[in-house]
Amino acid sequence: MIIDGLSVTDFRVFKGKHEFDLTPRKRWGADRPIILFGGLNGAGKTSILSAIRLVLFGKQTLGPTVSQRAYEEYLRGSIHRSRDRIVQASGSNLELNFRYTHMGVTTQYRIVRAWAEEGKKLSENLKIFQNDSELRTLSDDQKQGFLNELIPLGLADLFFFDGEKIAELAMDEGGVALAQSIKKLLGLDLVERLEKDLSVIIREHQKEQASDANKKKISELQAQLKEAEAAADQAETAFHAITPEWVEAQSLLDRAEADFLAAGGGFAATRAQDMEKLRQLESQRAVLRDEVRAMLSGCYPLALGPAVLASTVQQLERETALE
Repeated sequence: MIIDGLSVTDFRVFKGKHEFDLTPRKRWGADRPIILFGGLNGAGKTSILSAIRLVLFGKQTLGPTVSQRAYEEYLRGSIHRSRDRIVQASGSNLELNFRYTHMGVTTQYRIVRAWAEEGKKLSENLKIFQNDSELRTLSDDQKQGFLNELIPLGLADLFFFDGEKIAELAMDEGGVALAQSIKKLLGLDLVERLEKDLSVIIREHQKEQASDANKKKISELQAQLKEAEAAADQAETAFHAITPEWVEAQSLLDRAEADFLAAGGGFAATRAQDMEKLRQLESQRAVLRDEVRAMLSGCYPLALGPAVLASTVQQLERETALE
């Protein structure tokens, strides 16, 4: 699979439409398949990777157990909100172009995933173009299944990640993160998910055989669990809604700090320390001044004129002899 291009419209920090040419270059007859993105915090580096994962895997990007409601709130939070727009964007659009080679045959694919708010509802649309021909006969679930077979979800953790993920893998001395990625790639995580599903079935079976008092207690606990999950969903929604503003504010803060330091802010930042050091030096100077005054108040001034002092002593001796 070779990714040729990505287009994002009103997605997270990206206002309007932005296109990224990701086709690998050739130089001096050799392929240069590595493309690097650099920028300050909040510039959109992670958003680019998130867009690639989202356009390919949709709801599965957030994990296997995420609810449809949480996924829709995530999509709402990913719509760009701009302070200088009177009318805000009501939706986002992602488009990914890539080449896929199988058995020596290369096929061009274009994936388009778009979503928009329609009042309190949110609609999502997925389109797949194969060699410029849209696969219209497939339902949305079938389209997603086609993409999952084309590009397994386990590959995402091994190929679509940023510097923070690299740091996580590098610091993972036990190899837990790498093992989880390999399990997803080979499909071995199905056993773990099956174990979790079976535990749910066993709990439901035990619940049916429980006494009326225990059933009532279980129902109460389940109601509390649903309330806690709803509160968690609301908190997560609020978090995703405020994340773009936080990222934008952090970017503005970073630029302001850079301008502040460039304009001599480094001196202003250390002014308090410099003033404290000045007070210490002034105190030391006062002590030394008192010591010098004490020395000058004694015989020290006479020692400054030894010749005059010797002449005076001789004169006093002569006068004493005459008496």
